[in-house]
Amino acid sequence: RDTGISDAIINAGGSTIYALTDESHPSWEVIVRNPDDESLLFNLKVANCCYSTSSKSQTHINIDGKQYGHILNPVTGYPSLNRQVGIVSSSCMVGDIVSTGLFNE
Repeated sequence: RDTGISDAIINAGGSTIYALTDESHPSWEVIVRNPDDESLLFNLKVANCCYSTSSKSQTHINIDGKQYGHILNPVTGYPSLNRQVGIVSSSCMVGDIVSTGLFNE
């Protein structure tokens, strides 16, 4: 905003986006997909906030026909059994931290 940009969506590595909006474009639509088959789960409208997600859909390994994600459960030491968590927040850093933390619940 300090440089005059008032409407943009910023993708921070694929798991966190920031939607900057103004009066002419009140929101951005984020398509959230099922981590198992990439089908549509829902559309989310975001405005002047972040959407962060943690998922095993893109970063995983298959061993003996079973998929293991990259986020480890700190209690068990094994990959979390969850498939996906998303959070809307005012801070991209906080959103990324919280979505990863909640992935282990």
